[in-house]
Amino acid sequence: MPKIVKDPENWEKLGTAMHKIGITFMTSFWGFAAMAAESVGAALIILGLFTRPTACVLAFTMLIVSISHLANGDGIIKASHPMELMLVFIALAIAGAGKYSVGELPIC
Repeated sequence: MPKIVKDPENWEKLGTAMHKIGITFMTSFWGFAAMAAESVGAALIILGLFTRPTACVLAFTMLIVSISHLANGDGIIKASHPMELMLVFIALAIAGAGKYSVGELPIC
């Protein structure tokens, strides 16, 4: 939540990571989208709601973070954590939430 309530200048700064893959427009939007995906997406995965689409969005976000670290010359050490998280989110997208998630509750 602290990421989302920051000012749009921080969103702009984070959104410039999309330049690494050739997307150079609406950088504030992309920055806010990444922050929202990390904040809201974490809560959705914990609850087991919309796990597969949320995990796909988070995996894409971690891909962009990894590319950004590597392109900035930070090296594999700095990029390894988002890469690991990307693999975790891909596994969650494949496996789903499981039978004990909120999304599996019977509706009366």
